[in-house]
Amino acid sequence: MFEFRKFTPCDKGELLALIERSDSTPRTDATWDGNPMTACLAFESGRLIGAVPFEKRTFKITNEHHTQMLWVSAAHVDPPYRSQGIGQQLLDNTISLFGKNFDSFGVYREDESSKAYKWYEKNNFIPLLPILAYKKKIDGFTPLNPTNDWVQITSDQDLKFYEEDLFSCLNNSMICGIPKRNPEHWRKLFSSYYYKDFNELSILATRSDTNITSFAVLARTSMRDNIDRLDILELVAAEHAQISSLVSLIEGYAHKIKVNEVRIQCSAQDQLRYWIEENGYRYRNRRTNIMGRVFNIQNYLNKISKLPGNLPKSEAKDTLSIETPDQGIFQIGEPSIDTPRCFIRSNDLQTLLFQRSSPADMITDGRIILLESPERSKKILCNLFPLASWRYFQSDYI
Repeated sequence: MFEFRKFTPCDKGELLALIERSDSTPRTDATWDGNPMTACLAFESGRLIGAVPFEKRTFKITNEHHTQMLWVSAAHVDPPYRSQGIGQQLLDNTISLFGKNFDSFGVYREDESSKAYKWYEKNNFIPLLPILAYKKKIDGFTPLNPTNDWVQITSDQDLKFYEEDLFSCLNNSMICGIPKRNPEHWRKLFSSYYYKDFNELSILATRSDTNITSFAVLARTSMRDNIDRLDILELVAAEHAQISSLVSLIEGYAHKIKVNEVRIQCSAQDQLRYWIEENGYRYRNRRTNIMGRVFNIQNYLNKISKLPGNLPKSEAKDTLSIETPDQGIFQIGEPSIDTPRCFIRSNDLQTLLFQRSSPADMITDGRIILLESPERSKKILCNLFPLASWRYFQSDYI
């Protein structure tokens, strides 16, 4: 008989030992305590035999729509207990234990043919965004003199001094598809990054009139393939035109410290991808997926439908019933006798909630079927769930 419960601080030693004997990168006290971690745990006769650790994140679907998300670090089950449904029970119990305060799950998965990837699909996670990996050789590179004033940030004192400027630059860039930041984010990253023991972190930032106009979080590392390189973990520019000078600065810095390769990952939908490909970066034939699942669907719908400006004033009292084949009926607004209805498959509903496809396109493709008052229903869906543009930051990968 297995017992499932929430993580408590008293469980940390046993949990870190379970992670260390698994296939994952070990967690340390610093990378656990320095991040908003929690877990659902499985015990047999008082012994920890399985766990799903999570990082608690407020995830920005858009600048207006945020979901309270449990981001899966990994699913761990000791070998003698695998293939007994413990992993699925851990997720089910997570929903029961954490569902009051959280709406959704998120996870990064690489190999789409792996058992792990298929396990997440089996548990109703859907692929939300493919992440593409690129590299550029810097040997023989003649560095350009950056046209902007610039600064390198490495120490905790520097981070504290510049954190408000970094935060302002990020906010001006209107980037979505990432966990919500605060000004202390970069200090926490430098002290508690999951892969901190394998990376030497720094920030290069361009400035104009002392204001930071663009910046990149860099990691010097040889992790996984023993190639000394710079990984661009975050790339932020208030205006897209500033990216060229920032990347030129990064490549010049790589040359200066005698690193011969720069790597970056970006989302397949990001316009940055085309700039990367046009400027000598080559695809590495390595793809990661952001996967997700909204498990508290009605709670999430209640939250976003109450946000100011989501519905036109003339339709503020309008409602919509969303019918699914296997999860029941979900409601936008208070139902009334003339509430219009639409029908959508469960996976397509997840796509809609995460705003990964335009409602108009989904209606045209037959993925959303409008059963009554089609124009009114379409307007509500398009107002609530417009297609969102996401960027990917490797610094968020766990």
